[in-house]
Amino acid sequence: ILAPMSGTTHGVGEFSWSFWTAGAGWLSQLFYDYWQHTGDREFLKNRAIPFMKEVALFYEDFLVENPDGLYEFVPSVSPENVPSNVKSNCTINAAMDIAVAKEILNNLCSACELLNIEKESVKRWRKILAKLPPYLINEDGAIKEWAHPAFKDNYEHRHMSHLYPLYPGLEISSYKDQKLFQACKVAMEKKWQDFEYPCAWSYVYAAAEFARLEQPEQALEALKILARGYTLPNLFTTLWLYSNKPPMMQFEAASGIPASIMEMLMYSDGKIIKLLPALPNQWGKGHIKGLRARGGFEVDIYWENGTLRKAVIRSLLDNDVKVYYNDKDINLKLKAGEVYLLGPSLRVEKK
Repeated sequence: ILAPMSGTTHGVGEFSWSFWTAGAGWLSQLFYDYWQHTGDREFLKNRAIPFMKEVALFYEDFLVENPDGLYEFVPSVSPENVPSNVKSNCTINAAMDIAVAKEILNNLCSACELLNIEKESVKRWRKILAKLPPYLINEDGAIKEWAHPAFKDNYEHRHMSHLYPLYPGLEISSYKDQKLFQACKVAMEKKWQDFEYPCAWSYVYAAAEFARLEQPEQALEALKILARGYTLPNLFTTLWLYSNKPPMMQFEAASGIPASIMEMLMYSDGKIIKLLPALPNQWGKGHIKGLRARGGFEVDIYWENGTLRKAVIRSLLDNDVKVYYNDKDINLKLKAGEVYLLGPSLRVEKK
């Protein structure tokens, strides 16, 4: 993985990026996600864990205890956004910083426990996890972008960094923590009210967040705005509205469109698979084949009249999974190579 050291490839960027600390942790998600999809233990042992250990070492050195005995992230940045009551983005306990640290440390502990290695280090990392600050909910019922009473939320910025535990993280979902899930929904609703033609990638990111919130019509609207205002005839996407400024190619939006669509059609976290979690009304009939799900599964989905017609689950590894569709669910115990055909009620029609 190659990533620029600052805002540009030649190292020039805003001053605030010099104290943004979540970059390496976010990159480590890609290592662990590869493991979750493939089950490649050699990669996990020799590539993912060594990188993740270095990230954990940073947090061991960086985090400081407050008088209440909890760790604080200082300095802390919620990328590009500034609290509404101060003029600096140098803050304390940005929700994204907390989420990234929790994710890397939890994933690292799980990986090491699986391979029965780093036992003493795992104990140390678990102690850090137990002292990380909790997410906070503001007076509007939204998850706070800064988990500290000194900083007030600013809904008018195009970034959604504090929703990292919802997407691209896997910490918050509709079946894990309803209180935080609803708080993320309120935060996204507030953001969407003030969305007015930001960068193209913001709409792609919004579509993915709405997909995780299981709000299909809002997800589709975000993609429609992107198609109307930011997409060139060759399907390249522009940074800004192409009618207002000379076109500037933005790869994140172009590559993010299929990612957002896949989030609308399937969710997976290694333990569960949700079919059609955010299917908009206009997509009444269709199918998609070859979706890769965490846990080592390949999924085909077919639907008609806005409802599931059938799903094919192929197991690539020896893992169990719980499949959800609307209010129905089924537990599948699969061996590598097994294929299940599920009907609309998730009954096994063919094995």
